[in-house]
Amino acid sequence: MEERAGEGQLAVEISGRGVASIRVDARGMSHVTAEDEATGYGGLCYAMARDRLFQMDVLRRSAKGRLAEIYGPGDGDSILDQDLLARAQNLSAFAAARYAAAASRTKRALQGCAAGVNQYIADARASKTGLPLEFQALGVQPDPWTPEDSVLAYIYVGVTFDTLTWFTKLERAAVASIAGTEVATTLIKEAGNEVSMFDAQGNLSPISQFLVPPGPSGPAATIINPPPPACLAGSRWLAGRSLGMTPASGRASNAWAVDGHLTSTGKPLLATDPHFPHATPSSVYVAQLKVSGQYDVAGWMVPGFPGFISGHTESIAWVPTYALFDSVDLYVETLRPATGGGEEVLVNGQWRRVTTRTETLRVKGQPDVQRTFRATPHGPILNDGLEGLEAFGTLALKSTAGQPAWRVDGYFEMPAAQTFAQFRAAALKQSIGWNFIFADYAGTHGHIGYQLSGLAPQRESPLNSLYPVPGTGGHEWTGYATDA
Repeated sequence: MEERAGEGQLAVEISGRGVASIRVDARGMSHVTAEDEATGYGGLCYAMARDRLFQMDVLRRSAKGRLAEIYGPGDGDSILDQDLLARAQNLSAFAAARYAAAASRTKRALQGCAAGVNQYIADARASKTGLPLEFQALGVQPDPWTPEDSVLAYIYVGVTFDTLTWFTKLERAAVASIAGTEVATTLIKEAGNEVSMFDAQGNLSPISQFLVPPGPSGPAATIINPPPPACLAGSRWLAGRSLGMTPASGRASNAWAVDGHLTSTGKPLLATDPHFPHATPSSVYVAQLKVSGQYDVAGWMVPGFPGFISGHTESIAWVPTYALFDSVDLYVETLRPATGGGEEVLVNGQWRRVTTRTETLRVKGQPDVQRTFRATPHGPILNDGLEGLEAFGTLALKSTAGQPAWRVDGYFEMPAAQTFAQFRAAALKQSIGWNFIFADYAGTHGHIGYQLSGLAPQRESPLNSLYPVPGTGGHEWTGYATDA
């Protein structure tokens, strides 16, 4: 089991399952073959762990708020502060709940994945070279991988996008407190009206519909406890660091599909330009998985999550771009002491209990830190993990990842899709906002298509998309504009 990427082929017995074959080509890409799906995902995640285990562990620690365990508190407690914000958001609990509600096929795949990662960890410990060098240098051991950890890895993708969204709302409120709402909504702009890429007949809408006209944009709004801009300076940097990303807007990706009638081969062309930052190792993991008698898929995934976010089979190919959904809201909560201790929050005319949990954060080289985190019916209270929010009041973060409708099931159906209809149905069963551009090889010239996917909240008030809003009522979610 000591072969490394680029050095041939091996057979891996996935504990409690079957045997997966892993061939590594000259470019270091793993090609996995298995007789059944669970074993296949076990082999896929064995290969992923062999190539990326430390990256997977760091991403897991980032999402769980456990970086200070291996790195220490950081300069000015910067790493510990990152952990506190992650703990406040309670992503591990979200991941556990979403996994518990997942489809049986999803659970089998993720259980197979966890078995594969843990098999690699066991093999590495028993080998001459041991675990990857980073673990040895830091003197740490990876925890066993769980199916919930894979769900957490995908939730974390959405969180990195969502952080920019809720910080933009804070920035807009800060600008409005100084220069007024008209200036705020002009400088930090939102589209005035919802527009569709296609009309009712399926024809592409005129480009003019997507252009924002010059002049003021957005409604006049009441700012809730407008803060001084100074309170944002350190907080924005901290939130971006805590989520492993640069706090900058303007990122986007591109994708194109060309119909087979217009190509020299007579078949569709599909291309994508995902705007990931350059990183070593890469932000994505590329591999091939062949399940005998079912499908043969190749593409990229998030390290730790074995769903093919972009890929191709013998029938269909798909690529995503981020759909820029506003899938988070900030609520300014009204609290009071509760009888018998604790706190209550006012929501729609009723006083409801604020839940609490106390967690212990281990810090390398320092005493443990204990912290109590609160949550309201809207979601976790950010103030307990992020300094500098006092001017806004008590802020609760509501996100789609915290809702029962959030899921990842579609990624384990997409590789098996044989038709457009099957692919589109599968694509709707995942909850981060993606534009899926896809093509198939059916018929004389094949087909190209587009499917918007993800959870887009519908709201009682348009102000949710602009600013923090009162949590007392009138600004709640009423459903979702999409089916997944």
